[in-house]
Amino acid sequence: MVLSRRKRLLSWLAAILILLGLGYASLPWLLATAVNYSLTAQGVRDIQVKFDYPRWHGIRLQALAFTLPAADRQIRFQLASAEIQYRLSELLRGRLDRINIANATLNIQPLQRSGTSTPAKTSGQSAVTLPAALLSGQWLAQLPLREMALDRLRVNWLVAPSTEYEMQLSAHLQHARLELQGDIKLPPLPKHLAFSLHASHDGKAGLVLSPANESTPPLLEISVTSVDVEHEPKQINGVFQTRLQSLMPMLRPWLKQLHQVTGVEGELQSQWHVHLDGSSWQLSGDAVLHGLTGQWRDQVMPMSEVRAKYSADAKQAILQASLSTANKAVVLQADGVQQFGSGRGHARIKLLPVKFGKAGFVLSKLFKTWPYAFDVDAGRASAAVQLRWDKIVTSTAQVDLAQIGGHYNKVIFSGVNAEMALTLDKGIASSKTAKLHVAVLDVGLPVQNIKAQFTLMPHPGELLPVIKMQKVSANLLGGKAFSGPFDLDFARNKNEFVVQLEHIDLDKIMQLEQQEGLQGSGLLDGQLPISLSREGIAVENGQLAVRAPGGVIRYTPTPKVANLAQTNPSVNMVVDALRNFHYQVMSIHSDYKTKGDLNLQVHIEGRNPDWQAGKPVHLNLNLQENIPVLLRSLQVGGEISERVRQHYQTPPQ
Repeated sequence: MVLSRRKRLLSWLAAILILLGLGYASLPWLLATAVNYSLTAQGVRDIQVKFDYPRWHGIRLQALAFTLPAADRQIRFQLASAEIQYRLSELLRGRLDRINIANATLNIQPLQRSGTSTPAKTSGQSAVTLPAALLSGQWLAQLPLREMALDRLRVNWLVAPSTEYEMQLSAHLQHARLELQGDIKLPPLPKHLAFSLHASHDGKAGLVLSPANESTPPLLEISVTSVDVEHEPKQINGVFQTRLQSLMPMLRPWLKQLHQVTGVEGELQSQWHVHLDGSSWQLSGDAVLHGLTGQWRDQVMPMSEVRAKYSADAKQAILQASLSTANKAVVLQADGVQQFGSGRGHARIKLLPVKFGKAGFVLSKLFKTWPYAFDVDAGRASAAVQLRWDKIVTSTAQVDLAQIGGHYNKVIFSGVNAEMALTLDKGIASSKTAKLHVAVLDVGLPVQNIKAQFTLMPHPGELLPVIKMQKVSANLLGGKAFSGPFDLDFARNKNEFVVQLEHIDLDKIMQLEQQEGLQGSGLLDGQLPISLSREGIAVENGQLAVRAPGGVIRYTPTPKVANLAQTNPSVNMVVDALRNFHYQVMSIHSDYKTKGDLNLQVHIEGRNPDWQAGKPVHLNLNLQENIPVLLRSLQVGGEISERVRQHYQTPPQ
């Protein structure tokens, strides 16, 4: 009887041991099944889990791999080995003591979709969006462990077929507080960037990004200041700040079009807010950039301030910004939209009217230094640029000038009005005929009412466009100067066109010379073939002739010339003839060289009815002068008496 009882007891013990053995043998499978079920409920798929046999205070995770869809990205996580430590009392409550991971990899790449079919739905919750995973700290509080150490994690983030971000980091988690540090390589940046990140279960976090292996100020700092996760939608608030003098050198490979902008300084601060509602998110905020300055080529830009508002969600990003100089003289407004799904977007930049003069500013005073001989001190200027992009970028611009006045060297201009509508896609071009009007251009003599109509055509391989002049006209010396259609191509060695002159008043020419005692009448017509080259302006075979019936020249000699006439019969004869000289013929042949040498051949035919019974008089003069402005050649009338006086002072050979 006793023996039978012992046998039964031994049988029960053996059965229990067998069951315990079977249970122990199946523990790795049971644990893997539990982990697989838990991750699947979170939208995770392609799960691979393998455990070793547990020990009294720990277990070894041989392998773990899974795929997590995140918005339009796919995250693949893999680790080869992890040591898990626990206490039995805590383990029974579902909590672990410590996890130590030696190596792990994380691959992020665009979500692969075939045809137009939608991704298969996962059981349980919706797929987690990437911003929610990064910004919400709830997952730290939900982790069933006290401490975790990650010695090395390698991240490969494929953002484009030929662009991949690489990152290496280490991490430490203790009491629901996470700390990360490592470095990241962002093509096309030549240097690695070092970063450190801390995050806690209440959602507060901070990120600092700096150049790797350099003792310089941080490039940028991002911090989460407050989190509300008790209500829906969840609210996360934070601050972003950066210093442009540190950030710009790292961004320069992406900003090659701004390679001439150097020495950029300024401090950017931004308050941002994130709303999390299930799997969706929305970012909004405002930013201020203080003390913005820099250099364009050798020109120091004025101190400015930028203010902006922005928002973004999974579909698009929106920006509204304004830039104003410290004295509010220049204000730029900008707004733009970028659609993430299609890649399309548009932006608009507007220069609010800048006022010059007593009610505004002088152009040179807007800058710390102004080394140019050009300045604007009157009028108003405005401009607007619009950009659109899909697979290609298209851009247009509108420039408006109203009553602009100023000077270039000693050339004074006023009343400049212009309207130009431009396209900037393949170079500068006009979308419609541009109009220019200049009230006065004083180049030593006043040129008034200048009107021009022209279009701009892009020039392949050249910065400056081809200017296709349609009409050009101006009022000059009581008459008119104009030209027919011609092209200005500054890539050519020479540009040639002809200026026609009509109704030029000889008396106004003489007034410019301010020759005492000289008056004249008569109207001149002609043409000036002009050649523009890199060497300067030239005129070859210019022709002017007086209109019928001619005109009158009246000259009252100065005391100096009168004394000369008393001792020189030839001078006396010319002076007497010009006291009341009625001419019927005046022709001028002109040649002007690029170095400023003007050669005039003047032929005059007429008579003085009060002298020698109206005897015919012919005068031929060769005049040579070096003048800074071509139009000064019209002052030939004022040169007549001086040339005559100089000619007859010289003793006959």
